Order: sequence, then C-alpha cells, then structure tokens
Amino acid sequence: MTQDPPRLPDWLAAEVAAWPEDAFGVHQARLLLRDGSVIAPVAILPSGDIVGWGSAGEADFDAEDIVAIERIDE
Repeated sequence: MTQDPPRLPDWLAAEVAAWPEDAFGVHQARLLLRDGSVIAPVAILPSGDIVGWGSAGEADFDAEDIVAIERIDE
C-alpha cells in the first residue's frame, strides 16, 4: 500500500504559484524541514502534491515539517 504524497501547505501555495513551471507544469524546489534536513530535488505538482525525485527519492516527511522552500532554477 502506498501512502499519499505530502501536499504543499497553504502558506506556501501563493509563493510557489508565482514561480516558473517546467514543461510539465511542475515547480522544482528544495525543502528545509523542521529537523534541519534538506530534501532536494522535489517536484511540486499542479495538484499541490510534493514528490521527491533523483537523490531525494522516496523521502519520508509530513507537510507540517516544512519550514522553508527554495526554488530550483536549472
């Protein structure tokens, strides 16, 4: 059974909506969590779901743990 991915908290949604999207309508970012760990890279899907990819892989965190977010421009 797979767990649903964390969803972008409301307090970040407006900021992320202003960021440029990639060709798939996805926002690329890195996250700073409450425990000091950084999860990167992550894709923020149009639905607001946050999915780790690449070295972030299957990172296990809750949306409430996010304290900061940074846009990745590549």
